[in-house]
Amino acid sequence: MKKRAFTLVEVMVAMAIFLIISGIVMTVIVAGFRSFNQGQKIAQREQRKRFVFFRLGKELSSLTRISYPGNYFEGEENSFFLCTAGRIA
Repeated sequence: MKKRAFTLVEVMVAMAIFLIISGIVMTVIVAGFRSFNQGQKIAQREQRKRFVFFRLGKELSSLTRISYPGNYFEGEENSFFLCTAGRIA
């Protein structure tokens, strides 16, 4: 009865193949995480832009022309003057 076993060469070849495949898989996983993080940063930036434009639209929609006797503005009749005092968060 002859015992069968793996030779050292077979074990080394199997380990080399395993390491190559593991390296490829890890490279794909790391690239996926980097892509996800970059997408998150872009999404946060776009969300801040949307907020700024929403807030700006809200501020601009509340503009009214102030006119009363003795109040004179230079410029065209249908133009607006935007004066802000404070910080927009």
